[in-house]
Amino acid sequence: MSNVLGAVNLLTSNLSFTSLFIVTALVYLFTRSRRIAYERNPKGLPLPPGPKGLPIVGKLFDRPIEKPWLIYEEWSKVYGKVYSDVAARSLLIVQNCR
Repeated sequence: MSNVLGAVNLLTSNLSFTSLFIVTALVYLFTRSRRIAYERNPKGLPLPPGPKGLPIVGKLFDRPIEKPWLIYEEWSKVYGKVYSDVAARSLLIVQNCR
């Protein structure tokens, strides 16, 4: 009987540690993401309009490798003379200077 109680105590202590670890990791990731967002835009001002991207990577996979000005010209027709393009942690603000 004492072996069974010992096994139950061991199992519950491991679950408690695992739960605590998961909660701590989630809190860390949340605060880190908020910190990164604050560092990128400390005044909280909105960015110029631009194409929507995926979470975390943004428009990283949609950026053209060859002749990027063609895509930027197309986006300027849609979003105006000044627009933003966010890819991963980099931010590109394009201004049409014609």
